[in-house]
This record gives sequence, structure tokens and C-alpha cells, in this order.
Amino acid sequence: MSSLQTVVLTSSIIYHHNLIKQFRNYDIGITCSVIGHHFYIYSYYILDDMKPCLFYCLAIISYFIGLQKNIDYMRGYLHIFGVIANILLNKCIT
Repeated sequence: MSSLQTVVLTSSIIYHHNLIKQFRNYDIGITCSVIGHHFYIYSYYILDDMKPCLFYCLAIISYFIGLQKNIDYMRGYLHIFGVIANILLNKCIT
């Protein structure tokens, strides 16, 4: 899971520093696919703890709101909710 988070970090750096033009949608897609992958892993633990589910759902909802209304700060919420969910997921696994 941490290797996927490294991919998200790298794509965010590329986007925020304009290293590749028109990279915004790729960055959002990468982040959402990683969150989807983590949500899939979490589905095996869903009966133990529901808190990660809440934050994964908030991350996905913030993605769609940001995409529909073209609001950049919603991307920040996508990252924040995803990180909180991953922290809670790690507590479920261990």
C-alpha cells in the first residue's frame, strides 16, 4: 500500500509544480484508482471497523464534486480523506 501512496505523491508533485502540462486529470485519476484499490483491500475488514469506509467514501465524493464543479481544493480533500482512511485501515489490519 505504501508503494501506491508513493505513486500518488509523485503524481501530485508533477501536477503542483507543473512539470507536465495538462496533468490535472491524470493526477486525479491516479489518486482515485489508488483509493479504490485501498477500498478493495479494506472490504475484507469491513465488518471489523466502519471508520475507514466513511473516509474512503468522502474521498470519492470529493473527487466527483471537484470534477463536476472544477474546484481544485476538493482535490486536497481527496488526498486528506484518503490518507486518514489509509491510517485507519492500517490499524484494522494490524
